[in-house]
Amino acid sequence: LVDDEDEERGRISSKISEQSGFTVVATAGNGYDALELIEKHQPDIVLTDIKMPFIDGIELASLIRQDWPTVRIAFITGFDEFEYARKAIDLQASGFLMKPVTQEDFSAFLDRLRADLDEEFRMRYDLNFLKSRYERILPLVLDDSFISLLTGSRPVTERELADLSEAGLTQDGSLYALAILEIQGIENKDLEAPVDSFASARLELPIRSITEDILTRHGFVRYSTIFNETVVFAVRDPGANFMKKLDNVLYETVRMVERYLSASVSFGVSNPFDVREGLHAAWQDADRALSFARCRGASRIVYASELIKTRPVLPFLADTDARSLELVARNGSDDDLRCAIEVIRSSVFTDETADLRLFALTLFSSAVRFAESIGVDPSLFFESDTFARVLSPSTDKAACDWAFSVFSAIRASATEKRKTSAERFVDGFIALIAERYADPFLSLDTVCDALSVSASYISLLLKRHLDTTFTAYLTSIRMEKAKDLLRYSNSLVLEIAEKCGYRDVYYFSHIFKKFTGYPPKRYREKLST
Repeated sequence: LVDDEDEERGRISSKISEQSGFTVVATAGNGYDALELIEKHQPDIVLTDIKMPFIDGIELASLIRQDWPTVRIAFITGFDEFEYARKAIDLQASGFLMKPVTQEDFSAFLDRLRADLDEEFRMRYDLNFLKSRYERILPLVLDDSFISLLTGSRPVTERELADLSEAGLTQDGSLYALAILEIQGIENKDLEAPVDSFASARLELPIRSITEDILTRHGFVRYSTIFNETVVFAVRDPGANFMKKLDNVLYETVRMVERYLSASVSFGVSNPFDVREGLHAAWQDADRALSFARCRGASRIVYASELIKTRPVLPFLADTDARSLELVARNGSDDDLRCAIEVIRSSVFTDETADLRLFALTLFSSAVRFAESIGVDPSLFFESDTFARVLSPSTDKAACDWAFSVFSAIRASATEKRKTSAERFVDGFIALIAERYADPFLSLDTVCDALSVSASYISLLLKRHLDTTFTAYLTSIRMEKAKDLLRYSNSLVLEIAEKCGYRDVYYFSHIFKKFTGYPPKRYREKLST
C-alpha cells in the first residue's frame, strides 16, 4: 500500500479484513520506499496513490512493470486527478479507486480482485479446464495444418489457410514473429538439469495459457500449438516497436512461470516474417535461436537477429535422430548421452549390411552440427587426422566411444563459454553505468540501445549474476558516487545531486538518507568530525 499521507494509509489498511483474503505485507509513503519493499516481499498487488513526492504512481507502476511484471497494480486517485489517471491504462492497471474511499467501495474492489485472481489461477493451472479450452477453440485439424506449414512437410490447401486465418494466423501481408518455448528446469530452476518428460508435459498447457493471456493483454493476435515438446507461438505485429513489445511479453512470461510454476523456460524467437512465404524458415531460425538460449544461462530469450548465420558443412543424421541426440547432449546426464548414442547404434546395426564408416561419419557430422548450434567452434575438438580416423573406425563401439568423448568436450566448452560471455557482458554493463550514471535520463531502455541487447536479457542477467534489478543497481552506484563527492569535494548538495543524475534535490536527499541513514549535509558533518 503506497500513499504519501499517513492517515490515508492507516484508513485504507483498516478496511482490509481477514475475510477479504488479502493481507497488507507493507506500506510506504513514496514510490522509492515502495520499490525496496516490493523487492523484499514480492506482493501479488500494489495499491498506490498517483500524486506522490519523488516517484509518482505512474512512474512507480512503470518501474514495477519493468522489474516485477507479475505484480498487479491498482491506483487510488482524487476526482481532480482522473485525466492524469487515464495515462495508467497502458500499464494494465487492475483497477481504480476514487478518493474518498468508502468501506463499501473498497470491499467490492477487493471482492472483484480476489475473484479475478481465483479465476486466473483456475484458467492457468486446472489441466482439465485447459484441455477443454484448447480442444474447443483450436481443433486438432488446425494444429495439423499449422505444423505442416512449420515443417514444410506437405503443401497446405487454400481451405486450410482460410481456417488458419480465422484462428488468427492471417495471410494478408501482416508480419509475424515465431517464438518457440521450451521448459528447461523444474523446481530447482537449474537450466542444466535434465527435465522429466512427464512433469514437463504437465506444465505445457499452463505455460501456454499464461503466455497467451499475457499476449492478449498486451494487444497481440497470436496462434499457438504444442509440437516436439515445445510450445510454438506465431505472434502478429501490432504496430510500432513490435519486437520490443514482444520482448516485454516474453520476459513477463519467464518471470510468471518462475514465480507460480517453479519452472524455468527458454524462448527462441525468429525475425519478422510473412506467414504464407516464410513460416518454415522462421521456424528454423527460431529453433536455432532456442539452441543458443539453452546455453546462455541467465538469458532464456534469444533472437535470431542476434545470431551469426552458419552453414552446415557435412551430412547429418535423420532429423528425428539428430534432434534427439542434440537435445540429450544439451540437457541430459552422461548416462543419458551414452544411452542416446547406443539407441542410434542399435537402430543402424540391425543386420550385417550396416555401413560402419557411414555410421561413424554421421556421428561426426552430428557433433559438428551440435557444436555450431550452440556457438562453439567445432574445429577446436578435431585434430588434423580426425577425419581420416573417423572414416576407418575399428568397431561400432569405438565409434560410439569417440562420439561420446567429443560431445562431452563440446558440452564442457559451451558451459565455460557461457560463463565467460556472461561475465564479459556484466563487465560491459558495469562500465557503461560507471560512465553514464550522471545522466538523469539514463534508463533500462537507453542502456539496452547502447549495448544492443533486449531488456529481458539485462534483467535476467542482473538477477542471476548480481542478484539485483536495474533500478537498484543504478541507485547504488549513484549513492556511492554521492558519498565520495560529499567526502572529497566542497560542492553544494544541489550540485552533487545533479552530478549523480538527480534533477530533484529533495528526492536525492531522501534516497541518500535511506541509503546511508543520514541526510547529505549531516553525512558530511559526520565525516568532518
